Amino acid sequence: MSDYKISDFGIVGDGKTINTDAIPKVIDICNKKGGKVIFERGFYKTGFLSLKAM
Repeated sequence: MSDYKISDFGIVGDGKTINTDAIPKVIDICNKKGGKVIFERGFYKTGFLSLKAM
């Protein structure tokens, strides 16, 4: 299992950048490979997200 820091995927927590397409990609990778998604401190602007259960 791995940790997936969202900043490694170009996701920005500046409160301005819209991350609606990028965040689900990290969630999908984590769901397939196992681990956890790490959100560093910030404000993440996004639309609807679907979380997946293990």
